[in-house]
Amino acid sequence: MMDENLFKFLKAINNCNSISEAAKFLFVSQPYLSRFLKEKEKQLGIELVDRKQKPIVLTPAGKLVVKRLSQENVIHQKLQHELRILKHSYFQSLNIGLNRDLGTNISSDLIKSIKKIHPNLRISITSIETEVAEKKLLSEEIDLYLGKEIFNSDLYSKMIDKIGVSLIVPSSSILFEKNCRVVKWNETKFLKSLKKEKLICQNSERLYSTAVNNYFYNNNIDINYDISAPDSTTMIQLCLMGFGICIAPNFFKVDVLQENKVEYNVVPIPTKDISFNLCISVNKSKYNLLKKDIESIKDATLKKIINNKKYLKNSTNFSSI
Repeated sequence: MMDENLFKFLKAINNCNSISEAAKFLFVSQPYLSRFLKEKEKQLGIELVDRKQKPIVLTPAGKLVVKRLSQENVIHQKLQHELRILKHSYFQSLNIGLNRDLGTNISSDLIKSIKKIHPNLRISITSIETEVAEKKLLSEEIDLYLGKEIFNSDLYSKMIDKIGVSLIVPSSSILFEKNCRVVKWNETKFLKSLKKEKLICQNSERLYSTAVNNYFYNNNIDINYDISAPDSTTMIQLCLMGFGICIAPNFFKVDVLQENKVEYNVVPIPTKDISFNLCISVNKSKYNLLKKDIESIKDATLKKIINNKKYLKNSTNFSSI
């Protein structure tokens, strides 16, 4: 490994006017610093400091040593960083961030898939918003993030699927159609009627919020939400209780819907109109170490998406979700 003291001492001399000034900067005595440098010069067989110059300067050899030790320092730090990741990721724990909309619906599936690869791994799952996840990935507070695509050159995002959204219409709504679980989207009908309906949203970040808001804006629809729920599950439950219509991603809502025996309609909006990319994001420095975990999470999430689509398709003859 590199000679840290030689690197530190030569850098100090390069930035000071004399050995005594460098010694003060380094919090060592001037005799100690002089003796240390002479011993290193003797070992290397060449002078590193030109003591005849005023102020004192490094010789070409001294500058070369600083340059090479600086390069070695970068390599050493990178090695320590990678070893830390290796120890943390494979022998202690894996910290996963999930978008708030996904937490309660996918956690068990992720744990099962990862435990197959690492039976003794300690898994920590945190429910966070995309903006926070980006910062935590960069600072390595989390290892992976499952949620909306993050655009950052220091992060790698692997797309899982393009997710559409649906209106969920309770039986109390004038839009409700009996004896039909999934209703085909009619843009003119639904956009016109939404202005008169009570709507429920959630007050935390939604994976699809930007796409939904842009869609309504482009269609000159001014949406006023009647109720703001703390999360997607509560939003859907309030909807099914008759407090209003909500707009939910086709990814997670099925679990909640299956638990409720009340009547409702699901109205899938075409993905060409509203959709978002569901991705797994990871710090590029960890990608090679976490390849297997990324693929495992992708497979588990895709399985969940496919099961949701099957449920909706089996609920009706309408299949173009």
